Amino acid sequence: MIVALDPSSTRVGYAAIDEVHRVIADAGYLRGHSDKDTALTRILAMEKDLAELVVERKPRIILIEITKGKVNRGRHGGGGAGLATYGIAMGAMWRAARDLVGTDNVVPVNEDWTGGVTKEKRARLIAMEFPRYAAAMGLDSGGDVADAIGIALWWMGQQKLKGLMAG
Repeated sequence: MIVALDPSSTRVGYAAIDEVHRVIADAGYLRGHSDKDTALTRILAMEKDLAELVVERKPRIILIEITKGKVNRGRHGGGGAGLATYGIAMGAMWRAARDLVGTDNVVPVNEDWTGGVTKEKRARLIAMEFPRYAAAMGLDSGGDVADAIGIALWWMGQQKLKGLMAG
């Protein structure tokens, strides 16, 4: 089982994927209890949700998107005011994942995995391949769940390519 995370300042898209059968076991959001919660309360709730997900799914690997620093300012408070909260949330997910499954089992994935394809197009492509996601697509307004699925699929493809090149 692989768990992929696409963190943001308000919620974390996640996907738990059976890497042998390439099926989504579970996908959704880790988030605070209320949009009115303070940023730190939300982040602590996301850490708790991640711990519960790890206990339930027992992943071999956790993949987490770690930005190279070029975050879309338009989506983070206009002038970038939400970037600090985003950084705290991303770091919290990174640390929590490492605490839960061990340093060697947490893999950072930078945003290059997208290949420059827009978030909307990525979500449509995921929906074409996974009917279960397509049925819930309207609930994924920011495309964070689709991106978590995409991160897992990209990483599995990279592992397969490495295997082919090695042997």
